[in-house]
Amino acid sequence: MDTNPKERYLRVIIISIITVVIVSMVISILLWTNTKSREPKTDTSGVTSDTTIHEETAVPSQAAATATSFSASFASDYDSRLPKVPVREMVTDGWPIDTTFSKKYDVTLCGELENANYKAVYIDSEKYLRVTKDDIVEVSYGKGAEWQKYETNMVSKADFLYWLAVHEAPSMTGYSVHEMLDRLDNGAVVNHTSFPDGNQLYFIIDDIDVYIIPYMPNKIASVWIDGQRMAITQQVISEAMIKTFYDLLVSTGITSQDKADQDYMAKMQWLRSNDTIFRIIE
Repeated sequence: MDTNPKERYLRVIIISIITVVIVSMVISILLWTNTKSREPKTDTSGVTSDTTIHEETAVPSQAAATATSFSASFASDYDSRLPKVPVREMVTDGWPIDTTFSKKYDVTLCGELENANYKAVYIDSEKYLRVTKDDIVEVSYGKGAEWQKYETNMVSKADFLYWLAVHEAPSMTGYSVHEMLDRLDNGAVVNHTSFPDGNQLYFIIDDIDVYIIPYMPNKIASVWIDGQRMAITQQVISEAMIKTFYDLLVSTGITSQDKADQDYMAKMQWLRSNDTIFRIIE
């Protein structure tokens, strides 16, 4: 039995020193490992990557950029015939809120166009517009008292499809993207016009009828009819504007007064019963 107090005291000191040294080494190793894990890593190609940088702020390689900078338009009605476009070019703020009475389900007025001298009629608070059987666009700023030919320009199919994809049009109420592209494939042409307020109208024209595509960064109330639908834009519209639209249909010989009155009453009843979508004001 060891009874020497000095030896016991020396042994405790030595053990304590060894313990402190070991703990210090372990702590140093752990700190060094943690530091290395945070340092940027270099792969064999020499490209550095930092795992602590958020993906949205990291600059991708050229190959990755090519793969990720494109996005399919028309998410709900996409057609592979549409071009893919850079995300940075996409614009989504000009499509009007509208409600549509499609020719497929409501042939009354669209059917009247087939025997009329006009393929389409459009009105808003500033102007009246109509498209003749000869595909001439006429505009009146005097409530239909006088009409003048309005300048349009023909747009190539490729340019129009690119514009359509850039502007990310939604699935079109009452008229699908697929149907439109079919018409273009079958020879329909595209005319375009713009107005001082910044709004634009595209006209898809073939031998049968016209389809209007409004693009309205300056959102205004409007009513129109073409070969595919009657449509109303904006969530608040005056009853007077809708009534004026029907009066114009009568005065241009598209429909009779009796038919106009009947259709007007039916449409107003529908709009009032669906006032969660549209609000009719006097």
